[in-house]
Amino acid sequence: QVFAWQGRFPSDPRLRVSVNVSSRQLLQKGFVDQLQGVLGNTGLDPRDLTLDVTEGAILQNIKATASVLHKVRALAVQLHLDNFGSDCSCLGPLQQVPAASLKLDRAFVGRMQSASDEEVEVVRTVIRLARSLGMTVSAEGLETEDQLARVRALDCGTVQGFFFSGPLDAAAAEAVLARGGRLE
Repeated sequence: QVFAWQGRFPSDPRLRVSVNVSSRQLLQKGFVDQLQGVLGNTGLDPRDLTLDVTEGAILQNIKATASVLHKVRALAVQLHLDNFGSDCSCLGPLQQVPAASLKLDRAFVGRMQSASDEEVEVVRTVIRLARSLGMTVSAEGLETEDQLARVRALDCGTVQGFFFSGPLDAAAAEAVLARGGRLE
């Protein structure tokens, strides 16, 4: 679908798609070959695909997971460390995983609404850490204008959440693209 939309709605930057991947899928025999086949069959440029892998999925078997993720990155597929902070927030594995981005869990964003200086400093530190490892940072779960202002003040990068839109099916997403990306 994204490949078709790229042809109909050219944009800069190009349209991309993110897909959540579970640890079970990731460690399934032949996962990388299957991924390569899907990319070949759809015509989608691997750079336009991002796999979102949760911190918990990585921590279940760091050695095996890191090996698969390195193979995925060799295909030029992007990797995002999703829901960072929802599990135990182990920092050691970050260096073993070739992720391009760290997505702050919605719990961080939710606590910022009435955040103490300490909680804001935790988020600021996570953002600095990610950037020092060459990662971009995205905040998940934005629901209010106040949360958006606080995240912007920390220069987080990208954001997502119901503040902007709920999930859209293909027809609704296409209507947004036809309006130049503007929601109604």
